Amino acid sequence: GGLGLLLLNGISGSDIRMLIAGALMICLLAIVLDWLLHRLQVVLTPKGIR
Repeated sequence: GGLGLLLLNGISGSDIRMLIAGALMICLLAIVLDWLLHRLQVVLTPKGIR
């Protein structure tokens, strides 16, 4: 289920719009998650180590 379902349905149904929509959402999720984890790392790293 989830976002992978968009990709699989897009591939199996030859629906390029669904495939691109799923890929863009996955990319956006990865970018947002990377940013959030970076912010968390900055907050949790002691000032003496930064």
